[in-house]
Amino acid sequence: MKVVDFDTFVRLPSGTIFAPYTPCCLLGEMEIKVDGGYPYKSSPCFEGYAFNGTMTLSPWLGDASGCLLIPGDTAPASFEIYDGSDVDYRDYKLFLIFEDADVERLIRVLEWARSGCEGPNPGEVF
Repeated sequence: MKVVDFDTFVRLPSGTIFAPYTPCCLLGEMEIKVDGGYPYKSSPCFEGYAFNGTMTLSPWLGDASGCLLIPGDTAPASFEIYDGSDVDYRDYKLFLIFEDADVERLIRVLEWARSGCEGPNPGEVF
């Protein structure tokens, strides 16, 4: 993982996995940039936004009709793209960027969990 400032973050490409960050603490959920950055100071349509689309890595908690799930309900996990979100990422000074090795480790942890957590935790690096 690496930490970057806002000016670096806004130039990162679509597909970047990130979370707003302050030393020792995530300030939000893990998200994916789904639109590339652009010169945010000169864009009158989206002034104040670093980019126009994100996908949170937390599933949307509703069924097909938009109703929230209640005990006993089942529904497939849906990961929505928020296009034109009202989040102003300039409010955050730092961003934690998940690099390829981190994503690979996350995939291994999810596979480990799906297998019943057999064997050592593949997420530990210490």
